[in-house]
Amino acid sequence: MKKTIKRYVLPLIGVIIFIVFLRHVPSRDILLRLRDIGLVNIIILLTLTSADLFLKSIRWKLLISKTTSIKIPLFFSFKTILAGIASGSIIPGRVELTRPLMLKANYEIPLASSIPALTTERIMDLISLLFIMIASALLISSTKNIVFLSPAIISMIVLGVLGILIIAFYPHWLLLAQKTLNSIFRARIFEKIKIRGALNYFFDSYIQSISKLKKSYISSMTIFSCIINGIEIIRFYFLLQMLGIDASLAATGFAFTASIIIGIATMIPGGVGVTEVSASQIITSMTPTATKGIVASAILLERVIAYYLLVILGALILTFSVKSER
Repeated sequence: MKKTIKRYVLPLIGVIIFIVFLRHVPSRDILLRLRDIGLVNIIILLTLTSADLFLKSIRWKLLISKTTSIKIPLFFSFKTILAGIASGSIIPGRVELTRPLMLKANYEIPLASSIPALTTERIMDLISLLFIMIASALLISSTKNIVFLSPAIISMIVLGVLGILIIAFYPHWLLLAQKTLNSIFRARIFEKIKIRGALNYFFDSYIQSISKLKKSYISSMTIFSCIINGIEIIRFYFLLQMLGIDASLAATGFAFTASIIIGIATMIPGGVGVTEVSASQIITSMTPTATKGIVASAILLERVIAYYLLVILGALILTFSVKSER
């Protein structure tokens, strides 16, 4: 039942929400907005998107090098990022194993060594999004929108406590996890399970790979993640300004990060529909001078440039990768 909900119901809900969102976007308005932006500005927006992907590729390459001691080409890392975006649009919660599987197929890197890098990247991305959301909420001058600001305040408390616990006791968490897993696999319940040895090997390799990441390295890569998300916010901010939506940089940062986190929390693949609606509602609430139609058009253009276009490119990479393997 749970698999059915994740595989069919959640994507369907996302599509329905997206269709409802599109009803607020006048079809003629999109063409007018594109003409207002102009070709030069569109190229700038696409360049910012490319720069963001380039930095993500560097981060992935560095994480793989650190956890597996294998250096992958930057172009291959770039391709895996796009392929991961495409596959993450199918699987609920943006969980994707495409990148680890591509590494295994092309460089024979075990999943137990590459998955820790993917897990670490996801955690750093989430922490950076929460940090930016909190900072943006604190910088927003108006306190009228307390409905939207309250999640940021709660996140600040949660992030502060978890951040202190994780960083302060990082080596101890790994040691505790290793001892716990060893105790579990020595239990009688696992004696008759044939894959016991494989599971034990996987988790041992996983912990060993994670242990290669030191506190200073995790901190620096988290800052790097903040820069990556910061570029996306700047692109979104420029797009809003180009369309005459006078949203502050803080409001833009809050809308961007909050909408992504909401999309992840709903477990809808790619946050389709939910991300658009939540970003539109937040921007409209914090920018009273902007109409819903204009804001919805801006959000749709942002998602096309920053997400849907990348999904198409990633799907093409996956398609040609499968054909070449055959």
